[in-house]
Amino acid sequence: MEKKTIFLIIFAIFIFGIRLANINEALYDDEANFAYSLTVMDKWGFNHDYPSPQPLNLIYKPFIAVFGLETWVFRIVPWLFGIINTLLVYFFARRHWDEKVAFWATLLMLVSFYPTLASLQFDVEGNLVMFSIILFIFSYLEYKKNIENKKRLFWQIISGIGLGLAVATKYNSFFLAAVPALYSFFMDSDRFLLRLKKAIKDIYFIYFIGLIIFIGITFMGFIASPEKWLYFVPIISWADGFGTDYRPQSIGLLGPMLFFLWSTPLLFGFYILSFFQERKKILLPLIWVTLTLLFYTFGMTYGSMDRYFMHTIPALVILGGYFLSKISFQRKEIAVWSFLIIIWTTFLFLVNSLPSKSLARFPSIYFEEIKHRNINFLFSYTSASGPTFGVNFATVFVTSVIALLCIFFYILAVEKMTSRAFILIFFLATLSFNIFLVSEYLFHPTGADISGVKLEMVQYVKEQELKKPIYTNDEGIQWYFDHWYKNKNNLTLGFGDNELEDVPIVLKDSIANQGGTIILVRWPPLPSGSTALKVIKLCTLQKQFYSNRETFGEIYLCQPDYRII
Repeated sequence: MEKKTIFLIIFAIFIFGIRLANINEALYDDEANFAYSLTVMDKWGFNHDYPSPQPLNLIYKPFIAVFGLETWVFRIVPWLFGIINTLLVYFFARRHWDEKVAFWATLLMLVSFYPTLASLQFDVEGNLVMFSIILFIFSYLEYKKNIENKKRLFWQIISGIGLGLAVATKYNSFFLAAVPALYSFFMDSDRFLLRLKKAIKDIYFIYFIGLIIFIGITFMGFIASPEKWLYFVPIISWADGFGTDYRPQSIGLLGPMLFFLWSTPLLFGFYILSFFQERKKILLPLIWVTLTLLFYTFGMTYGSMDRYFMHTIPALVILGGYFLSKISFQRKEIAVWSFLIIIWTTFLFLVNSLPSKSLARFPSIYFEEIKHRNINFLFSYTSASGPTFGVNFATVFVTSVIALLCIFFYILAVEKMTSRAFILIFFLATLSFNIFLVSEYLFHPTGADISGVKLEMVQYVKEQELKKPIYTNDEGIQWYFDHWYKNKNNLTLGFGDNELEDVPIVLKDSIANQGGTIILVRWPPLPSGSTALKVIKLCTLQKQFYSNRETFGEIYLCQPDYRII
């Protein structure tokens, strides 16, 4: 076994070991939907109350049967998929490129923020969907490489299973079916119609298997409940939601912007740099990422884009691995640049520890601050499924500017030494930023521990046996008090925080008639005029909860008072 491989194994054990530090991070908003789903799913893994991915539910069944409904159980499955997906990336890159590409791609999977988040977030995109897409594309390439008919058939079937599983788990991954077809078409040098014919021949059976898998899962729903099986098909049961919330606009910049922020300038930068390499050798991952960007820019322009792009992680790290594999490093250089990475990472921590302006999570507010030349404000690295941490925007801005300038000058550079210098500076700045982000996400050395505040408040309410119902702006907290979906037991009631609306009548009536307890999470920072700030005026402050010397949680006691209505 080569030294590099031994290093990767030891380093991977270390990395996945420290990721376990965040295995008990409190559930956040959309993550609670999956927790509810696992609570009420039937023996087939279907949820009669909330449309959810049945294949993922089935995977959780044995874990829940043995260990119960625990936060760490919810996160252990993504963690395990993180290991599996990292191994697949290594074998994928080694099989279809070479050992050097495999080494660097795997290293990027281990140290980058986006793969770290994907391996702990309680959702489908970063684990089962990513696994299914890798399986689909890797198996397609194996089919293309093999000569024996039996092996080719085997890999076609496996590829089809990956495709069917991906689409059945998350409908908006359907467009990725075009990746191998486009790759086959562009790699061929024949005339247009002949290339088209060959591409169709390559993929039609894979599509057929994928369709069978999708129909098979739907048929399982019919067996599970002949009366309600259509409800298990979200495209039918939630047609209104798809037609309103996810309707396409002419163009949406939300997707590309969030992709840049969450993949960070490191992985996104390698994607840009790949256009200036031998594109034919990296055509497949380029198509994979580009098609995804186009789909979420011109097709589906609304939703949790940070999650939707997660399936591109394998393609991004392979592009980065291919680029880095072309650079040779001397031992002295490695020592010097490692020292510089430590220095720059320390600098980012120092910047993040500075007092900064707290802003609500609205892009318009962020842009207004930048417009007035202020980058010293809190940027919330939080979406519908978390995570719940933030950083000083100066760290994001400075890293992005350095990365983009280095890419620009690399493209313009004529001399090889000059271009190499710019790439090394790019790698130094962006890798340091990723190490910094991962550290803040897992350990919060200079930032606030929002998860800790939430769990502390939940524990306090339970120990003090404070009065029900519980009113909160965090769906994750709702689940900790009521495992049944959306207040079936009348134990919890939610209210908005980023919304600028009046207090809901239902909530007013409940407080007026029953009283109860408010658990307020001040994350992301609440905007002026927030519904949450109006709700807390109806009750009396009981206790505040702090992290990093700031208030991020409050508990209020509510007494029945008909004058509220």
